[in-house]
Amino acid sequence: MMASTRGEIRIERNAGAPLGRGKLQVGLAGCGTVGAAFLRLLAERRPQLAARGLEPDVRSVLVREPERHMQRGLSSAVLTTCTQELLDAGTGVVVEATGSVATGERLARAVLARGGHFVTANKALVAAAGAELQALAVAHGGRFSFEAAVGGGVPVVRAVGQLLRETEVLSVRGILNGTTNYLLDAMRSGAAYGDALRDAQEAGYAEADPTRDVDGRDAAAKVAILAWLAFGMDPAAVRVRTRGILPHPQRLVAEAEALGGVVRLLAGVRPGQGGLDAWVEPALLDPAAPLAAVRGADNGVEIATRWCGTVRLGGPGAGGEATASALLADVLLGPADPAPLPTPTLPAGTAGTAVKPPSWVLALRRQGAAEAFLGATLRRVGLRGRVVLKDGRRLTARIEAAPPGTVELVRRALEARALEPVLLRDLAGGGW
Repeated sequence: MMASTRGEIRIERNAGAPLGRGKLQVGLAGCGTVGAAFLRLLAERRPQLAARGLEPDVRSVLVREPERHMQRGLSSAVLTTCTQELLDAGTGVVVEATGSVATGERLARAVLARGGHFVTANKALVAAAGAELQALAVAHGGRFSFEAAVGGGVPVVRAVGQLLRETEVLSVRGILNGTTNYLLDAMRSGAAYGDALRDAQEAGYAEADPTRDVDGRDAAAKVAILAWLAFGMDPAAVRVRTRGILPHPQRLVAEAEALGGVVRLLAGVRPGQGGLDAWVEPALLDPAAPLAAVRGADNGVEIATRWCGTVRLGGPGAGGEATASALLADVLLGPADPAPLPTPTLPAGTAGTAVKPPSWVLALRRQGAAEAFLGATLRRVGLRGRVVLKDGRRLTARIEAAPPGTVELVRRALEARALEPVLLRDLAGGGW
């Protein structure tokens, strides 16, 4: 019988063999959609790796139900339910794709404390404990790699954290969740939300429980990581204002189209007054905007820099294959590659930079005295709105330069009156 996974993990410094000559010794934690795709990619790339003098050797795979994975072709000799057995398997690198913050952090601390290489796709783990794990890696000569945690197959972690750091990053903004982008795109093409979600799940773009995607928490974790890489704030300390595409996803699409625009769930971060301005929200875009053209489950990121202008990255952002490719790229980092990412510093003076409040589109069901109530509510909080669309079903107003917290108060007041408000950050005319 295998040992329990509960309790303390024994740490033996250098217990894991380093990447030996000709050997690529790997331990894998988690063999779901991402972990299984990683094993397939490793097998497919075996000839190319052999040509580079590397022989893939999967020493241990941590799973919950070994029997199920044996039925899929994995050898019982490598399967384990015990985290300590994974750590004792003599691997040079441990790849974590469990999705569990607790399991991931336990493994990460054990691997990094002995100077090993820990690779993860777990964005919640990096957002919660990334700075601590990075410090642990540096202290013990290990490596903490997490390209796969943000952007799927889009190399945004390395771009923001290493390649563009010396150009002074001013802001990062983009589509960081492929699931919601797929859903919004499908609804724009006429699909119902429920049908689009089922299709996304069947394609491997959405989990069986898509809550963290559609409520914005997945993208919020990713933008917190990018805030850390770009501006040096511990991701656990980054406060991200977060609204997902619920409760009215179909109306988000319809309201954007009625105004001649496209809706996307965007995430952004930049220095602002008193710290960082970080958010995840549905946004109205001009159809000609680059981010409006990001289709399906792809991600797209815009990195504004002082010295290089705006750098744009795009590509597959959801699905096992895209994430597996980023995991393998991290696994193949060797001794000659750059040292673990140092923590950058927020540029001097930017923390006090005044940030112009964004503009908004607020749409509500037109019923009873809806227009009068909207006007009175806006006046009560010191805002002014301009009605831009009105018909028998809807009333849509644009609100210029309104602080997010204030406009959220308006949205909640309308929700309390059962007016079913839909709120979009208005980027159709440019701005942030």
